[in-house]
Amino acid sequence: MPVGLVTLGYPWEMHLSLNRASSTSLPELAPESMPRRNRTQEDPTQWCLRRLGHLTNIVGDLAAIRPDSVYEQGPWTALKEIFLATYNSWIYSRIVPNFFDEWYYIDPLSGPGLVRIQDTGDVIAGSAIIAAATARTPFTKILLAEKNEESRFALCERLRRLRELGVDMDFEEPEEDCNVLLRRVGNRLPSRGSNFLAFVDLEGMEVEWNAFSALLSKLGDVIVTFNTGQIQRTWGSARAGNESHARAMDKFYGGTFWEAAGSADDLPEIYLRALAATDRPRTTRIRIHRENPPLMQDILFAARRTRGDNPWFDAVENRIKPKVEALTDESVRQALDIMTGRQHTLDWFLSARSGPQRTLGSFG
Repeated sequence: MPVGLVTLGYPWEMHLSLNRASSTSLPELAPESMPRRNRTQEDPTQWCLRRLGHLTNIVGDLAAIRPDSVYEQGPWTALKEIFLATYNSWIYSRIVPNFFDEWYYIDPLSGPGLVRIQDTGDVIAGSAIIAAATARTPFTKILLAEKNEESRFALCERLRRLRELGVDMDFEEPEEDCNVLLRRVGNRLPSRGSNFLAFVDLEGMEVEWNAFSALLSKLGDVIVTFNTGQIQRTWGSARAGNESHARAMDKFYGGTFWEAAGSADDLPEIYLRALAATDRPRTTRIRIHRENPPLMQDILFAARRTRGDNPWFDAVENRIKPKVEALTDESVRQALDIMTGRQHTLDWFLSARSGPQRTLGSFG
């Protein structure tokens, strides 16, 4: 039976990692180890601790492969990885295999597969590793792109090692150019019988709309991390008359729609409307609260309407989204400190309903 990566139910039990596990097998996914009442009603702090445990446990001995090849980012980056892991494990890879012959994971900006958190030095799994390790049913194929050669080599070696450890997966060698990948996959996927989950982790405006639209013409769900704080600089310059920046905005949005933005906060909303216009009316915007530096970043999610009217969308909108939006980069930093023993209390978080939670034992 294909094996995916999952960890024990409670955050302080999550010190098991791959390098402690058997060299030929991995811990089996066992979500029922945590009672459903606790899983659905846990506050965002508990949820963050548990999910971060997943992302660190996946790493194991993958960090020993090309150890200098990691993506350095602030603590807030863990929130977008948590969203991907949660959506893939609990919704996408549970549902889609029941209705399609093939399903693909597409990551046009995949990086080296591991992320080192600035300030703490902790290493968590990156998006491609997460997709492979958290899929309840393995993807038909994982399709990737990464412009940095060293990162491409590191990612492939880590995926091969994960496969050796028992994660059932098939992946192609990454493309170098994100837009080449999007066009190729968009032209290659059949219009019927296949589906995709795309995770587009933008730093700026790397993805051109005419390439993205080739993929968006096919059936699938889209998660875009929208770096509003970076894009607004180009937008501001374009509004001031910089023609090259105006052309860059046109390529990114697929037209001059961006000109309707009255403020930087409108930029992700306009992009989300463009995603919705590709026959993906099930959309939501999840705000990532970055405090250091205080830049705006969003997760944009878009999916097609299903015959059953997407009953799972309620979980995205009313359960996952509120938990992510309740957290900050400081929340992630302190959660990592607790997991690694650098901090032993949760005085930094006050629950609106139950007051401060002072110790890990109070989560039992």
